[in-house]
Amino acid sequence: MSLPALLPNIEEDIYIYGAREKVNRREAGFTLLEVLIALALAVFIAGAALSLFSLSSRAWAYSEEKSAAQYELRMAQDKIWQDIKESRLIKDRPVKIVNEQRLVIEKEEEINGVLTPARITYMLNGKGQLARRIDKLPEGTYVSLMPLTEIKVVPQFEEIGEGGFYRIILKGFNAKGDKIVQVLETGFTRRVE
Repeated sequence: MSLPALLPNIEEDIYIYGAREKVNRREAGFTLLEVLIALALAVFIAGAALSLFSLSSRAWAYSEEKSAAQYELRMAQDKIWQDIKESRLIKDRPVKIVNEQRLVIEKEEEINGVLTPARITYMLNGKGQLARRIDKLPEGTYVSLMPLTEIKVVPQFEEIGEGGFYRIILKGFNAKGDKIVQVLETGFTRRVE
C-alpha cells in the first residue's frame, strides 16, 4: 500500500449534524484531538523556556554573589598589605603576628586629620567578619573598629623566615542558614622592601 493511500482524503465531503449543506473538510475546522496536541506542545515549549530562564538567572545570581565576595576579600587583602608596607616604610615598625588570625601593625595613621602613631589590629569580630581596629599610641586609646568584610572570613597571617616576607590568606565563607554555600580563597606572599 502506498503512502498517499494511508493518508485521509482531505477533500472528502462530510456532513455536519444540523447543517443544510455539505461542508468541505477544510472548512470544518480542527478536531478536538488536534487542538489538544497543539495545546500540549505549546505548554511543553513554554515550560522548557521557563525552566531555562530560571536556571540561567540562578547561575547569574550565583556568579554575581561570588564576584562581589571575591572583590570584598581582595579589597581587605589590599588594605592589610598597604598597612604592612606603610609600617615598614617610615620606620622599621613592628608587624607582629599574634596568632594565625590576628595581625598587629604599628604605623602612622590619620586620625581626625592628623597623622598619629597608631596600632592597627586585624582580627575577627563577633560575626566572623574580618575587622580593622585602630588604637592610638603610646596610651592605647581605642579609636575605631571597622569590619572590612560582610562575609565570614578565616584569615591566615604568616611571616616567612626573616627579611620581610609575609603570607596573607583570606578564606571567605558565604552561608545561608547552617549550610555553607561558597568558599572563596585569596592570598599572596610578598616581601616588604
